[in-house]
Amino acid sequence: MPSTKTGFTDFQFSVYDNNSGAATVNLQSIEVISDGSEIFPGGVVSVTFDDSYVDQYSLAQPKMDSLGFRGTAYTTAEAVGSNHSVYMNLSDLRSLQNFSNWEIAGPAYSATNHGMANGFADLTSDQVNIDPGYSAELGDLTPR
Repeated sequence: MPSTKTGFTDFQFSVYDNNSGAATVNLQSIEVISDGSEIFPGGVVSVTFDDSYVDQYSLAQPKMDSLGFRGTAYTTAEAVGSNHSVYMNLSDLRSLQNFSNWEIAGPAYSATNHGMANGFADLTSDQVNIDPGYSAELGDLTPR
């Protein structure tokens, strides 16, 4: 990646898989921020995960812990605890937060709304205003 303080001139990355099919990489956004070189002379990378999948806990957390990295788990509240072979439960999320210092965030309550072809653009304004509020149902993730 070029060293630039005014904008990207090019961007490249590689994806490797195990020949099991097409690999998909989604980049939601790339941001150019104010010069933070005094605060972060080596730069900053955010590692984020989406949709509450249990492999974030079973695979990513141990690897990132071994490297001293933290992540952000964007959870779809409706999925949490619904099928532990696929999705994390509250205990998994608490472990990410309390033992590995991950941030837990919630893009949407409903997997249906979150997965709309055009995102929240397909929803009414009432649905958009209500859906994220239901994420509060996850509650406080601190240990009990």
